[in-house]
Amino acid sequence: MLQEYINQFLQSKRLKAKNTQEFYEKGLRFYSEAYPDWPITDVNITNFLADTSERGCTVSTVHCYFRAIKTFCNWLYKRKIIIINPVELVDAPKLPHLLPRAPKLQAIIDLFLSIVGDDWYDLRDKALLALALDTGMRISEIAYLKAMELDLEARSVLIRQAKSGRQRVVMFDVTTQHYLQLWLAKKAVLRIEFPAVFLGGRNHGMIAPLTRSGVYQILQRRLKAAGLEHFRFHDLRHGYAIYSLQNGANLMDVSKQLGHSNIAVTNVYTQVIDEGRGGRHDNYSPVANLTKK
Repeated sequence: MLQEYINQFLQSKRLKAKNTQEFYEKGLRFYSEAYPDWPITDVNITNFLADTSERGCTVSTVHCYFRAIKTFCNWLYKRKIIIINPVELVDAPKLPHLLPRAPKLQAIIDLFLSIVGDDWYDLRDKALLALALDTGMRISEIAYLKAMELDLEARSVLIRQAKSGRQRVVMFDVTTQHYLQLWLAKKAVLRIEFPAVFLGGRNHGMIAPLTRSGVYQILQRRLKAAGLEHFRFHDLRHGYAIYSLQNGANLMDVSKQLGHSNIAVTNVYTQVIDEGRGGRHDNYSPVANLTKK
């Protein structure tokens, strides 16, 4: 019975982004394997979370499983499949308050300086990484980007399948535009007809559209080749937000670029931008400005 309801729940989430579907499926699969009994109870949920923690999983992982179970229970309760929502009786795992981290600016500079060739791999990788850093696009949004969604003249991308389910438009600058033009010109010479903007490795002599895994591997190969420390692809998204704000970007613009439904989510990045704060304070210090009147 439990598995039947899980299947129905996952079916109802088919319109969500692929990684969101996988998020629900993974958490519920682990729960149902450990506690297959129906109905789902607060005791079983609590024991499952405790078991997961005792196996050495991080607090973040345990919290992710809790969120998947919570969404499932809310779905059951809303449809009156259950009368009492068991998740309301469970204490949510407390996450440590960690601020988002971006790669060091020098590491990003070194990464781009290390991509010096002009073959299709080099042109693709520089365009891909520049677009990620310049727009804050998620890894799935980069991987599944189609040519029809890219407007080089307007320097914009229409993201149709965003995590939030809402379309948004992100902007990029002339340098990223240049990298994209070089890559798309090379792609045209190769006469590759795939609608995807970025392409992956060879499969029986063919070049195929990229996947999320392919994008991740591109970054890791480039970091290794440049002798740089590992960082996640998602950290480029944090880098866009943090360095844009450091450079004086409008918080609302950054929020729209990232696709946040609430500007309070974006506001967390303002807690990170301490680098250069002293110099900026010298410019707007009320005491210093007394002598300029």
